[in-house]
Amino acid sequence: MILWKTEYAVAPVLQILHWNTKQHWITISNIGVRSTGVINVYDSKWYDDDIALQNMLAGFLRCATDKLTVNFMHVQHQSNNTDCGLFAVAFANSLAFGQDPTALRYSPVAIRRLLLQQLQDGMLQPFPSTVIPPHRPILRTKVLQLYCMCRMPDDGREMVQCDRCDSWYHVSCVGLDNTARDWYCNKCCVV
Repeated sequence: MILWKTEYAVAPVLQILHWNTKQHWITISNIGVRSTGVINVYDSKWYDDDIALQNMLAGFLRCATDKLTVNFMHVQHQSNNTDCGLFAVAFANSLAFGQDPTALRYSPVAIRRLLLQQLQDGMLQPFPSTVIPPHRPILRTKVLQLYCMCRMPDDGREMVQCDRCDSWYHVSCVGLDNTARDWYCNKCCVV
């Protein structure tokens, strides 16, 4: 069993999310991460990210930092198109019990049967798994630049740059309707 050290630089996050554009369930967590602005994505299909996922992560986490580092973890790849929810639950279960999902292999059949029994009994326990040989735990990393007071990435909406501090803001977030003149953000605005 591989245990995480339970010291956090920020409050621990463990969440199962539905990725709408992929019709797919994933687990996100900062358990085992020792710095702010970093989140791990546990995705059993190893999909490439898209703006919908980027917005979902940034919106959920509301980072105070200018960057959000997203690590796509090297977890077990599902062999069909129906087990993503089961794997998302297995990854979350392992993280909650101090295990590293990147070092484990699960049996979907065994987990499905055990999960039903545990839910009926009202008590979750670690799922059966086998430890796999060490490998690179992170498949890939993406760093998202976050903007505006909403702390979201550039998602294609019109943006305006403060003429004093050079920070970027979504026009819709600051309520601006005319970008032809000089513009200053609330932090730089002189009353």
